[in-house]
Amino acid sequence: MEQQVTPILTINGSDGTGGAGIQADIKTISALGGRALSAITSITAQNTLGIQEFYDLPAETIKGQIEAIVNDMQPAVVKVGMIRRADTVAQIAQLLRQHKPRHVIYDPVIVSSQNEMLMAQEVVHEVRRSLLPLCSLVLMKRADAERLTQTAINTAADLNQAVKSLLAEGCQSVLLQGSHMATQSLTDVFATAKAATPPSYPRCSAREK
Repeated sequence: MEQQVTPILTINGSDGTGGAGIQADIKTISALGGRALSAITSITAQNTLGIQEFYDLPAETIKGQIEAIVNDMQPAVVKVGMIRRADTVAQIAQLLRQHKPRHVIYDPVIVSSQNEMLMAQEVVHEVRRSLLPLCSLVLMKRADAERLTQTAINTAADLNQAVKSLLAEGCQSVLLQGSHMATQSLTDVFATAKAATPPSYPRCSAREK
């Protein structure tokens, strides 16, 4: 009997180095035994030194990519990554409400590894308004969480408060990576909307790293 392969749609920007973006998503989904489906939001000129140029595809073009996939293969899982236009966020949220995938995972790219701001404030606002309430899981780095919640995160208490703030936007669960907190143990925090207090998961101290 042929084993059924789960189709997973990733909606993300392109990274020519393969270290992130749609290329990395395809590799990860395939390695986990899923069938990788994709819709590209942005084309970049980049290398290991950083991003030199963006071309953000129009919202209607992204809509066409998503609808072509969803109408044919009905992915139960959708992973959303880099979106740099507010109208694109609104369009994707509308499609998610329409097609109702079982799981929506959001891994935002707001700040680059070179500390470049990749998402304008109007896009951040639209993410909070229309996308976060649809998410089964939000995966977020500390720098991105600071931009999304508009609060500094320097302590474990700050991490917990940021998670609570994100859950208050309507998502079902949050995994916040608290890396690069040099004053204490590095910690990840995971919580669901049903949990009263987010538990933290130590990784390694700054001295041990």
